[in-house]
Amino acid sequence: MQNDAPKSEPVIIPRTVVHLEEGILVSMAVNEKFRQAFPFLQTINAARSTQKTCCGRKTAQNWQELDQVKQQIAGLDSERKRQLKQLLNAEEVRLVYRDASGRTIQLSF
Repeated sequence: MQNDAPKSEPVIIPRTVVHLEEGILVSMAVNEKFRQAFPFLQTINAARSTQKTCCGRKTAQNWQELDQVKQQIAGLDSERKRQLKQLLNAEEVRLVYRDASGRTIQLSF
C-alpha cells in the first residue's frame, strides 16, 4: 500500500519560554549551528570534562564555567539575542546566573 498524498512540511510550534539551564546549554554546546553562532559555548565542553564520574557531582569550576557562559549570553546585543531566540525556536529566553560579585541575576529577553 502506497500513500500518494502529498507530504506536508512539519509544523514547528514556537516554545513560549526557554530556561537556559545546564542541560540546554550543554545541548547547545554540542550543536554545530549554535557553536558557529556563539563560539563561547565551546568553553562548556571543557567544563564538562572536569565533572566527577563516580558520583556525578559537579565541581565549583563547572558551575563557574556555566555562569560565565550565561554572563556572555546576557551581554549579547539585541540582534544576537534575537538570533538566539530564533535558533531556540522560543518567544522568550530566561536565565539565572551569578555575576562576578556573586549576586544572583535573573534575566528575560
